[in-house]
Amino acid sequence: MGHYQTLFVDKSQHRLRRVAHGCIVVVATAMVASGCSASETEPPSVPDVTGLWLDDAHDTLDAAGFEEFEDRDALGERVPWVDSNWAVVRQEPAADRSLRQSDSVILYVGKPEDAGMRELLPASSPVLAEIDERDQRDQSNASTAQSTSATAAPAPPEEPTFRYSGKPDDAGPPALPPVPDLVPRLPGTARVEVSGAWSGTWESTSVNCAAYRPGESTFRGWEYVAGPSVGGKSALGIKLHSKYADGADEGRLRFDPDVSAAFRDEDSRTIVWEANGSGVDQPGGDYVPQAVVEVSPDRSTVSFGAVGVAHSSSFFADYNQVGWVTITGTLTCAEAPPEVGE
Repeated sequence: MGHYQTLFVDKSQHRLRRVAHGCIVVVATAMVASGCSASETEPPSVPDVTGLWLDDAHDTLDAAGFEEFEDRDALGERVPWVDSNWAVVRQEPAADRSLRQSDSVILYVGKPEDAGMRELLPASSPVLAEIDERDQRDQSNASTAQSTSATAAPAPPEEPTFRYSGKPDDAGPPALPPVPDLVPRLPGTARVEVSGAWSGTWESTSVNCAAYRPGESTFRGWEYVAGPSVGGKSALGIKLHSKYADGADEGRLRFDPDVSAAFRDEDSRTIVWEANGSGVDQPGGDYVPQAVVEVSPDRSTVSFGAVGVAHSSSFFADYNQVGWVTITGTLTCAEAPPEVGE
């Protein structure tokens, strides 16, 4: 008997199906000849990918032989670029429906952070489980932070910000300010006052003190630092570095002071300004200090005064704001630094 096609009516489904070449279907007796059955020609069922991450949904469909997908935003008009950031909330055709593998499966997707996503995902969704786990973790962290906030140490100090006060008159740089009274403060605290072209007061609850002995570093002496880094520079830095004196005191160890401050504009907070005052050796052996420091007997408390030019290395700084400032204050270490010796 020759090869040909026969069409029959499936009364339960009310649709036409094509039967493969070489198969004879007798409608009247419902007999199938030549060893062929209608089930061999049915399109495969679409797997259920609702509730999966989009990349996992694509892998599942690939494994089932479906290679054509159309991803649509279920909650807007966004374009799903990164599959792992999206989850499937609905699919067409629905799961277990037949579809030719050459046809496209439409996947409606959303992001876990979208409003209403929890309600769109099925209870068995692994994405929903991850959302629940994330929410529980966030709640636990918030609860822990709240329970410890009352007893936690003071928050790290904010960066110092000072206000531009205008250039001083043309009388020249200000005189070196007197060292403020040696006022013991709480351990690990510092206070800074700036006046002149810039002005303001700043306090820190973060202080680090160190001593450098011979052979430990190229720098020998004590270093006191307070506050966070401001543009890579210490908010307050004080160095007492060793230097052998000239003249009548030649050969004796002298510790020269160096005081520096870095800060931001109180208004813009985008540009870092800095000022530095230190001892300056002039031609002829004259020593002109621009910074003076007074230290407690155990070296734990330092009061200081300095004058310097506030300037910025930023290309975007307003150079009309460059001007002289005075820096005064007191700093106390959490522990007294050791002696460095002669």
